Amino acid sequence: MIAYLSGELLEKGPDYVVLLAGDVGYRVQTTAPHGPLWVHAITGETGTRLYGFQTQPERDRFVELLGVDGVGPKTAMAIGMTPLTSAALCAVRGVGKKTAEKIVEALCA
Repeated sequence: MIAYLSGELLEKGPDYVVLLAGDVGYRVQTTAPHGPLWVHAITGETGTRLYGFQTQPERDRFVELLGVDGVGPKTAMAIGMTPLTSAALCAVRGVGKKTAEKIVEALCA
């Protein structure tokens, strides 16, 4: 599994980068603007998607959030390092009161 990428920035979009590492260009969904990335790969029916983060704690939080029922990659990316309080989480697009409570219960228990 890919855990870390560092390379030349080939392309930058609003929610992704393409990094050239060796002779391979990796498209990584990220909120990080550029540079080396801690990566988490998710393989599904449509292929493998890479999600990138500036730090290991950000990546670890993302992985923890994916373990909460009702939280997918898009929501986990939006939550990022938001404080784990119901009020703060409800301010994140796509997170309602029930999901916020599940997150707080799962990650703060």
